[in-house]
Amino acid sequence: MQSREHYRFELVGPTRRNNLWRAKQADGFASQRAVCPAGNTSLNWLPTLSPYGKPIIKIRWSRNNCGGRKVHEHCTQSTLPQRQITVRPELQHEALHEQTADFSADYARRAGIEGTISEAVRAYAMRRTRYTGQTRTHLTHLVTAAVINVGRLLRWIAGEPKHA
Repeated sequence: MQSREHYRFELVGPTRRNNLWRAKQADGFASQRAVCPAGNTSLNWLPTLSPYGKPIIKIRWSRNNCGGRKVHEHCTQSTLPQRQITVRPELQHEALHEQTADFSADYARRAGIEGTISEAVRAYAMRRTRYTGQTRTHLTHLVTAAVINVGRLLRWIAGEPKHA
C-alpha cells in the first residue's frame, strides 16, 4: 500500500495468508468501534505501530463485562481478564485480500520468472562466476540460460509434467 501512495509504483507479489484465528471468523469489524460476540462495545480503538513499524489498530474491551468462558472463546484467545485484539487498517486489509483476475495473471508471470531465477541460482550457482570481467561473466550467464532452456526443452519432450 505504501509503495503505491509514496513511490508511485505498484508492487505485485504474493501475500502471506492470514492464518490468525480471528481472520477465519465470519464476523469482522467495520467501524471505529467493535462489538464482541456478547454484544459489548469496545472501549478503545488505538491506531499505533507494530514492532516492525507497520500501522495496526489495537481494540480493547472492558475486563468486567465478559459474557463467560463460552462467549470469550469466540471473542479472543487472550487469557481472561485481557480483552484485546489487533487488526490492520482498512486499506491495508483490503489490499491484502484483493485478488482479481488481473492480479492472478500478473502474479503467474512473475512466479514463472522467479522460478527461473531460483533454478539458475540454486542449480547452476548463478550468483558466483569463475571469471573476472563483465564480458566473461555475461557470457557465463548466457551459457547458463541456454542450459536451463535446453533442460526444459528435453523435459518437455520427455513428457515430464511442470512443477506445481
